[in-house]
Amino acid sequence: MEDNEILPKAIWSGSFFLGGVEMKCHVLDNGMRIIDAESIEAFFRSAEEGIFNPTEEESINLGKWIKGIKE
Repeated sequence: MEDNEILPKAIWSGSFFLGGVEMKCHVLDNGMRIIDAESIEAFFRSAEEGIFNPTEEESINLGKWIKGIKE
């Protein structure tokens, strides 16, 4: 990254649940959507333990968030 480049800033932060795991997420001013690293780790631990079981509604909400669809 060059010295004159400006880092993107979060314009929205929140969370949602996916298979019982709280996913903390952010939307940046450049449109990028990111999920907190600790949430990703918890997601994979849950999957490894075989307890990850998202509901259909949770999966739909994740897809909407990824695509930027507001309800």
